[in-house]
Amino acid sequence: MSQANETQGAAVAHKVVAVRVLALVLTLMVLALTAPLIWAAVSAGTGLATLGLLAFGGFVCIQALPLAAQRLENRLLQLRKSEAATNPIEQLQNDCLRRAQRLQDFRVALVTIGAQIDSMRQMVQDRKYKSPGHELHRQEQAIVRMEHFYRANIGRLDEAHQALEQFRDQVQQKVFEWEFAKAGQAVMQALNPAEVGDLLQNLLTDEALRSVQTRFNTVFAELDVDMRAFNATSRNAINHVNLDPLDALTVPSFNTSRSPQ
Repeated sequence: MSQANETQGAAVAHKVVAVRVLALVLTLMVLALTAPLIWAAVSAGTGLATLGLLAFGGFVCIQALPLAAQRLENRLLQLRKSEAATNPIEQLQNDCLRRAQRLQDFRVALVTIGAQIDSMRQMVQDRKYKSPGHELHRQEQAIVRMEHFYRANIGRLDEAHQALEQFRDQVQQKVFEWEFAKAGQAVMQALNPAEVGDLLQNLLTDEALRSVQTRFNTVFAELDVDMRAFNATSRNAINHVNLDPLDALTVPSFNTSRSPQ
């Protein structure tokens, strides 16, 4: 769950930066639009009073900008929470789609790494054949470490696939519960209006669903860490390689945007 909170916090931070950049752009646009007025005021001889008034207005706007940006950020966060509460099933389905895409991205990255390992192994074998006296112990050790990473993360990928299937199953259960509740919503509201709100709250805080989400987040966090570690250690290993073809080898870096879970 902490991983999910970190992911959500990162997403909110990115939105905060985007809002502030937008506010800065709007400020520059306002200054650009008022530049002709400033020039006209000076040219018309209205004096420093008008210029000072415009400068004061700009100063006030700049000082008020952080407060306005904060209010906008709070409003966006409020709208996001409201949207998730109003459409809980759509939120879960979108989460499922994003997780499935992320799983596919990891799979593609591992396939690419596996192909590169095979190519490196073949390069070492060819070099041994052409120059039996060439010492290739460092390169062979690098390949062993990469193969260990590859095999370990194939297992992690399978575990992530199982976690995704469990998550999909939980989402389908919630879809059924939500659709069933909507079918009897009129009756439920007539009997007890609080029942609808209670059902919605249960959908959003269901422990079984959160448990599956936590496991899925953990598996993907481990995959992400391993990908980054592999990218760093493998580059260090091949930096000392003396074979010219390996100088051009690039190990793909894999970047993940944890979706607000």
